Amino acid sequence: MKLFTLKLRATTILLSLMLISADVFSQSVSLNPSSAQTILSGSSISFTATRSGSFAGSGSYTYTWAVTGTSGATISGSNPQNSNSTTNTKTITFPGSGNYTVTVTVSRSTSSATTSTSVTALVPNLYSASGTGTIKAWNVNIVTGAVNAGPVDVQSPSVNTAGLAKNKATASDPSGSLYYIENSNSSSNNGIVNIYSVKPNGTSNTAVGTIDMNGAGNNTGLGFVRLGFDASGYGWVVAGDGSSNIYIAKFLGNGASAISNVNTFGNATLSVSGGNASDFQNGDLAFTANGTMYILANITNGSTGIYTLNSSITPTILTKKWTLVDASNNTFSGSVNGVAFTQNGSMHISTSNGLYFIDQATANLASGTVQAALVQSISGLTDLASDATPSQSSLPVKLSGFSASLNNDVVTLNWTTDFEISFDHYEIERSTNPSAFAKIGSKVSNRFSGRSAYQFEDNLSQSSENVFYYRLKMVDIDGHFEYSKVISVRRDLKSIKSVIISPNPVANGNATAKIAVAERGTISLRVMDVSGRVVLQQTNTVNQGLNSISINNADKLAPGLYLLQVLNGKEISTAKISVNR
Repeated sequence: MKLFTLKLRATTILLSLMLISADVFSQSVSLNPSSAQTILSGSSISFTATRSGSFAGSGSYTYTWAVTGTSGATISGSNPQNSNSTTNTKTITFPGSGNYTVTVTVSRSTSSATTSTSVTALVPNLYSASGTGTIKAWNVNIVTGAVNAGPVDVQSPSVNTAGLAKNKATASDPSGSLYYIENSNSSSNNGIVNIYSVKPNGTSNTAVGTIDMNGAGNNTGLGFVRLGFDASGYGWVVAGDGSSNIYIAKFLGNGASAISNVNTFGNATLSVSGGNASDFQNGDLAFTANGTMYILANITNGSTGIYTLNSSITPTILTKKWTLVDASNNTFSGSVNGVAFTQNGSMHISTSNGLYFIDQATANLASGTVQAALVQSISGLTDLASDATPSQSSLPVKLSGFSASLNNDVVTLNWTTDFEISFDHYEIERSTNPSAFAKIGSKVSNRFSGRSAYQFEDNLSQSSENVFYYRLKMVDIDGHFEYSKVISVRRDLKSIKSVIISPNPVANGNATAKIAVAERGTISLRVMDVSGRVVLQQTNTVNQGLNSISINNADKLAPGLYLLQVLNGKEISTAKISVNR
């Protein structure tokens, strides 16, 4: 009993010592910020590690930082770093897009503590400017319009800005530079615009050229001046004097080098369909991939219109397509300063109080309106820019059905539309593979706001292919176009098209096989009885089309039912023969 008591006391003492030891050497480390971070690539985050609890040993602590995942991140200062401080701060820069894990370990002697957090770096896909402030970069969701990261500063221009645009990376501008126009006093600019460029990382900010928008000898000032880039690397300037004249010019962007290939189109003024030149008091412009320019214009009555222009031909006319409304379908009351496309054809616009999103799915063809919804409140935004040139954006036509049917080598295409507003025509295109299409016909638009139906027939009798693809090229009145979905038809290209026995039943011993074939060749004819035994056989040469062939020795067939087989080495076609006596 005494021995048991001593053992119990020893065990209790040992457990107590273990608990004391665990308490003495319990340690942890935390990070601030601790939650997952989403930033723009090229940005930095300041992380602070804070240790707590007791560590084994004595002396200074070692803070060791690491970044894993996407390569290239840099950590400021010494690493690892010895310190007696309870905190250790590092600035970490994430140069490329991707997913990173930031880890910090605090150690002393035999004890240590570790924690980590994640960082997602996104490529900027939207840029903004303020009239007197900084060019900023953003990343936005192209589907919902929501802001994922940003804005962060790119450059503070030395001049006030009146227009901002982003070029794609091209042979003449490998960096895909940002370009902006100086916002000079409209009464004294004499129709001259000054253009600057800066790389997306904020370097090489420089003046690159001037353009006389309204021509020598015309010193009228410009109030409305906006800039955008098309998919081929050309910048376009649209400028208005606030009354009756709107001018247009284009130039080749060369990064930090001087602009070239300037074309002012004779300083001619654009005509306006569905509105007036005086409507263009403020706004911006952007391009689709096929060269259609979209221009937002603040109208003097307080509304905002969206106009389009075909830049692939000599630009002459701006055509009003939409009126901007809010989420409740009331007239959009904000003063629009900037516009930029997303890659899927929707838009962001900026006003003095925030960033808005125009989802092209909200386009109402019947009323000619499209909705703008606030995605982030922010003051001071003027122009917007992106290098997105989407393959399509909403056309003033709604295709509700498109189908094809085949009958006797004739394909009938049928399609229906729910609305057609300011729409011109359809081009029917065909291909024998899903990519190389050619125009085979056209249909003029009914230009009807209700449902319209169209039909087109394509005769395939002269074609040797068996699969055909069709699509519609839908063209509006200013040349903007989109393609429908691709549909296909397949026809059965039998080389033996038909076999007919005449007369049938055979009564007088004479029988003729009328055989239609797709090409010249040799065929074999076999007559079999009901047991499958071949009772007659012959070989004949046939030409493309219908051939009449006498069945040899048909008079020797006993009354009854027979099966005629026609063979050409690739196919077998059959027909029944009835013999009467």
